[in-house]
Parts: sequence; C-alpha cells; structure tokens
Amino acid sequence: MTQPEYAMDWDSAIEHVEEKPFVVLPAGEYDFVITNVERKAYQPGSQSKIKDCKWKAEVSVKLTAQNGDSTTVKNNLYLHSKCMGMLCQFFVAVGQRQHGDTSPLKPNWEGSIGATGRAKVKIRNWTKDDGTPMQSNEIDRFLDPKPAPAANQQYNPAQGWQ
Repeated sequence: MTQPEYAMDWDSAIEHVEEKPFVVLPAGEYDFVITNVERKAYQPGSQSKIKDCKWKAEVSVKLTAQNGDSTTVKNNLYLHSKCMGMLCQFFVAVGQRQHGDTSPLKPNWEGSIGATGRAKVKIRNWTKDDGTPMQSNEIDRFLDPKPAPAANQQYNPAQGWQ
C-alpha cells in the first residue's frame, strides 16, 4: 500500500524511498488522466513563436499504456488565439466541449482535473547541458473521445461489437 503524501518541516526524518524508473512510452495513442492544472505566467524567449502571450496552463497528463506502464507529461496550453486549435482539442478530449461545436466556451480548468481521454504521443529527443542525449514523451495532439457503442449492440470477443 502506498503511503499518503504529507508536508515536512525542517526537522522531519527523511526516509528511504525506492525511486521509480523514468519511463518513455513508445510513440502512439494512449489513455490519459489529468492530474493537475497550474495557471502560470508565460515569458516568451527570443526564439518563441508566440510573442504577445501572457498566460499558459501547465497541464500534468498521466499517460498509461495497455501493459500498465505509465508516465506523466507536462503539457503547456498557451492562452493565445494562435493556439485555439490545441485548446479546443484539449477541451473536447476531456469532455467539456463537443467536436464541431462553434459556440464560445468558458473553460473550467479545475474541472478538468481527474478527467480522462486519449492523446497521440510522440518522442522528443533533446540534449542535457552536459551533452547527454535524452528522450521524453510529448503530447502531439489530444484526440476526440471514442464513440460509445450503441445500446442495442452486443460484444462478441471473437468478432467485436455486433
């Protein structure tokens, strides 16, 4: 059983905890759950494609493979009109918007915590400051929810939904 998390103070005992290995999932489509959303200020760098943006949502997305392996990716959703497509993908994927809906949406960021969906994931290759090559997962796009099977359909393990 996992011990619950707790705040420590300067005099708290530090116990040994087994480190979990860092997992990079193969590129593909994965189920996810949103574990956290943080509202952050955005400071564009000199190479940034978006210059006049002030805010971003840093969304923690826990991806789980069918074999049970999982990893958490931090995905930035920039609050800028240039990023409206990715914002719409996100809110459709977590069930706050219907695909094709053209009406304005007032996002419920906190309401997305615990939401589930699917995402297309890719592998990002990068280099640490010391020259070590690294890999990590990155959200390529959020996917529309899979349609639920019709109520009158029956599942046959050999043939699928009938």
